[in-house]
Amino acid sequence: MITDLATGLLALALLVGPGWWLARRAGLPLPLLAGFAGGGAVMLGLVLAADALSLGLNRPVLFTSWSLVVTIAVLLARRLPAAGSAPAQPGAAPGLNRALGWLPLLPVLLVVAYRAVAQPLHGADTLFRWDHLARQMWTQASLAFYPPVTAADYAIYGWPDGIAPLVSTLYHGVYLLAGAIRPVATAPLVICQVVLLFAATRALARREFSERAATFAGLLLATMPLAPWAAGMGQETGLTALSVLGLLLYLPRDRTQETRAAVCAAAVCAALGALAREYGLVFPLLGFLLVVHRRLSPSARLLFFATAALLVLPWYARNWLHTGHPLFNHALAGWFPQNEAHARLMALYQEYFSWRQLPPEAPRVFLTYGFTALFAGFTGALVAFRRLRTALVICVVMLGLYLLSLGHTAGGYFYGLRLLNPAFALCAVGGGAALARWVPGRTHLAGVTLALCLLAADAALKNLTLPANPYRVPPSQWLRAGNAIHEFPDPEVLRTIARTVGTEGVIVFGPQTQLQNLGVRCAPPWSPAVGDLFSPQIGPQDQARHLLAAGFAYVLSYRGELNTRYLAGAALFREPMSQLRIVLISDDLVLYRILPGPISAAGAIPLQPLTHTHPSRRTRCLDS
Repeated sequence: MITDLATGLLALALLVGPGWWLARRAGLPLPLLAGFAGGGAVMLGLVLAADALSLGLNRPVLFTSWSLVVTIAVLLARRLPAAGSAPAQPGAAPGLNRALGWLPLLPVLLVVAYRAVAQPLHGADTLFRWDHLARQMWTQASLAFYPPVTAADYAIYGWPDGIAPLVSTLYHGVYLLAGAIRPVATAPLVICQVVLLFAATRALARREFSERAATFAGLLLATMPLAPWAAGMGQETGLTALSVLGLLLYLPRDRTQETRAAVCAAAVCAALGALAREYGLVFPLLGFLLVVHRRLSPSARLLFFATAALLVLPWYARNWLHTGHPLFNHALAGWFPQNEAHARLMALYQEYFSWRQLPPEAPRVFLTYGFTALFAGFTGALVAFRRLRTALVICVVMLGLYLLSLGHTAGGYFYGLRLLNPAFALCAVGGGAALARWVPGRTHLAGVTLALCLLAADAALKNLTLPANPYRVPPSQWLRAGNAIHEFPDPEVLRTIARTVGTEGVIVFGPQTQLQNLGVRCAPPWSPAVGDLFSPQIGPQDQARHLLAAGFAYVLSYRGELNTRYLAGAALFREPMSQLRIVLISDDLVLYRILPGPISAAGAIPLQPLTHTHPSRRTRCLDS
C-alpha cells in the first residue's frame, strides 16, 4: 500500500507540476488548482493524439509526450517575469492563523482520505464507467473501442457512453506509472480534488470578500456532507466543482485586472468541466458570457474562446466522427443517430426516475442533507446579492441540470445530488460572506464556530457511510457500509453464474463488468452482437436460433419491474416465453437459458416481475 500511495503522489506531482509552476510564475492565486486543471486537460489531449496516430497508450508514448510538455512549460516559465507576492486581501490573517482555519476541516478530510485508501473509487458508477474505462485503456493500450459502436467494442465496454474520458485518463496515467492496475494508487489524486475543493472555495471567498469570509466558507462547506462525498467518490463531480470555482476565481472582474495568464487559466478551468462530463459544456458557455458581460477586451474574448475550444472541441469532434453523434448516446430531437435498443431503456428511465416521480420522503432528505447549503446560499443572497449574482445564476443552472438528469440516473434522486457539487461550494462562499458580516467581532465567534464544528463532525460521520445513513447503520459497520455498492450483487452469486455458464456467451442486462472480470463472455442487449432483440418482425424461435448460433446461450438480468418491462419488448420474453428456462435465481439476479426449440406449457415462464427469494435460499440453481 505504501508503494502504491507513493506512486500516486508521484503521478500527482507530475500531473500538476508544469501548470503549477507556470501559474506561480504568473502570480495567479491558488496555482495548484491551475496546475491540476491544465495538467488534466493536456493529458487528455495527449491521449487523444496518441490514439488518433495509432501510437498506443503505453508508457513510452505517454511519458515521452509528457516530458515534452514539461520542457515546454519550463521554456514558457523562463519567459514569464517573476510575479511579486499577491497583494494582501482585506482582513488577511498571518500564515499561522490561516493554517488554523483548516483545523476544523480535518475530520472531513480524514474521512475522505480513509475512504480513498480503504475504499478506492467508491462511487457506484466507477465499476462500469470511470475506473472500468481506465482499466480497459490499460488492457487494450488504446481508446479505439470507446465510445462503443461495434460488437467488439461492446464486448470491452458495455455501456453506450460518449463522455469525454478525462477522469479515466487520469486513472489510466496512474496505472501506467504503477505498472499495474492499482486502485489504491489513485487515492492521492482523489484526495487532492477534495483539498482543492476546500482551498478554491476559501480562495474565492477571500477574493470576493475577506479572509474572515474565507474561513467561514470553508467551515460551511465542511458542514455539507454531500460536497466532499461528491468530490471524493472518484467520478466527475470533483472536477465539475473545481471547474466552476476556477472559472470564477481566475476570470478578471474587469479590464483593469485583465492579464493573459488569468484569462487563459479561467478558460482551462471552464474546459475542465466540459471534459469531465457532457453537461459541463455549459461551463465554457457561461464563462464566455461572463467575459462579454464584464466587458473584457476583444483580445481577452478571443483568448478565452480559443483556449477553451482548443481543449474541448477535439473530443466532441472525435465523438461525432466515431459515432455520428457529438453527444452520443443522448436523444437530441432525432438530429443524430442513436443506439435504439439503449434509447428504449432511457425512455423507461424517464418514467421511473424523472423529477415527477420523486418519492414523498424526498423533501425531508433534501433538507437533511442540504439544509446548510440552502441556509448559506439564502443568507449570502441577502447580504451580497450584487456580488454573488453570477454564483446564484450558476446555482440555478446546476439545479436545472440536476432536475434534467434525474430521468437518466438509475441510482435515484439522492445519488444524483452529487451533480450539485458546484452549487454547494458557491453557497458556502455566500454563507461565508454573510457570517463574516453578522459575526464581525469575538462576541459570538466562539459559539458560531463551535456550532459549525459540530455540524462538520456530523457531516464527517455521514461521509463515512454515504450513501448509507450512519444513524441507521450499526457502529460496527461504519467503516464498511460506504463500500456496500461495490459488493453488489453478491460476489458468490456471480461466481456461481460464471461456473454455470462456462464458455457460453451471456446477454447481460446487469453486472457485465463484474462477470467480464470473471472471464465470462458478455454482451449487453444493445450490442450488435445480439442483433435487434426488440424487432417486432422476429419470432421467439427465430431469435433463439440466431442467438444460439452467435454463441449466446444465456440471458442474465437484474430483477425488478423496470427490467421486466424492458426485456418484455424482446421476442424471447414475449408470453409465454417458450424459449427460456430459469436456471438460477437470487435475491437480485435471474439467469435464463435460451432453448433451441419450444418447451411444454408447464415449463414456460409467465411474464411478470419476479419476487425475492427467501434470504435463507439466496441462490437456487435449477439446472443441476
